[in-house]
Amino acid sequence: MKIINSLKTYEQAIIHNPLTVMIFVSDWCPDCHYMDLYLDELESVFPTIHFYKVDREAVKDLSIHLNIYGVPSLLFYEDEELIDSYIDKTRKSFHEVCTFIDQCLSKKERR
Repeated sequence: MKIINSLKTYEQAIIHNPLTVMIFVSDWCPDCHYMDLYLDELESVFPTIHFYKVDREAVKDLSIHLNIYGVPSLLFYEDEELIDSYIDKTRKSFHEVCTFIDQCLSKKERR
């Protein structure tokens, strides 16, 4: 999984990838570390989506701008446009994340 460490790399990721999921995490967050158990599997289930991890504390200005105050949180982009977000501070299971992504993909198909 690629890492976002600046506003510039964030912008480049959503500009150059048609489908992008940004996963906001923090080192101190046990629920974020729980997601590490299945991130590789997530990438294999959705091979057409580019996944990125964003350390909320390292890129704090971006996180504040996007209203990311709870982690782990996810943002789904299609061609630079935010399609949907899953922002809260609760643990997210593999199934919950897949459901979120599937819902975003179905929104994309209806457009």
